[in-house]
Amino acid sequence: MPEVYSDGIDHGGTNYHKLALLGFTLATFLEVLTYFSIHATYMLAYIFHPKYLPLTLPLAGLLGFVSDLMQLYVVALITPYALEGRVPSLRRLKEEARIIAACHVLLLTLLMRGIVSTLVLNIAVGILEIIGAAATYVTLEHVRKGGTPYLIILTTGSLCLLIAGFAGAPPLMNAHLGVVGIALLAPLLLKLVNPEGELFRNIRAWEYAVLFMGSLAVIVGGASRLVSAVHVLQVFGMPSLGGLVSLVAGLGFLTGVSAGIVALLVGVYGLIVSLMGIEKTTFRTHGNPSKTGLV
Repeated sequence: MPEVYSDGIDHGGTNYHKLALLGFTLATFLEVLTYFSIHATYMLAYIFHPKYLPLTLPLAGLLGFVSDLMQLYVVALITPYALEGRVPSLRRLKEEARIIAACHVLLLTLLMRGIVSTLVLNIAVGILEIIGAAATYVTLEHVRKGGTPYLIILTTGSLCLLIAGFAGAPPLMNAHLGVVGIALLAPLLLKLVNPEGELFRNIRAWEYAVLFMGSLAVIVGGASRLVSAVHVLQVFGMPSLGGLVSLVAGLGFLTGVSAGIVALLVGVYGLIVSLMGIEKTTFRTHGNPSKTGLV
């Protein structure tokens, strides 16, 4: 029989669940190291070739370092959950100070990454990241205080994240921003199509839906890391360990590939658990899929 967590989702394999949480935390930590490498490369490239590169490049590296430290703080916040092998339920999220702090820092990290993208002349994506982070923060705070989300703000934020993600923004916590945007936008569309659907009154179904979209995001984020690594190999070849810049870039390449592989494994596991949970809590309970609000 699967073990039921009183404060989270019903998982069929406790050990596998804990291993997946640890894997996600490891992938997140490896991604922080990858970003450290990227931002260090910005600064080192300018130091060695100041005549050929704009001053905005080392500034982007410096702000990137700040965002890296913030993401490292998020890793520290979520590590206890991974060690305990649990995920708080939606009912308890408002009471979990660590989760609230992690969300705030993540959104601030996204804001900083948007500024970095703008400084390295990925201006359109950077502006969309900034708007998406700000809109999501406003929505989060309003919901946390017991209010109903402002549909205009939430829709604007989700669309910005969706476009920024598929326009080439870097993954955040191994989650592709485009999929995150879809995850925020999909419930709004479902609510408009079927406002009385029982899915919207079933907290457990919502938890599995969140896990489903999160797992998709992790899979796409991990895959994008591997695709980027393959592209680097095709264009530049294997990073050389000669020279400081090449050494830093080579280490970032290795951590990025490792983060991508771990993220893919974790995402696939989460996807399987979420699909089984959705089928159990909605279709088996209500019989007719039209009662779930999905159709």
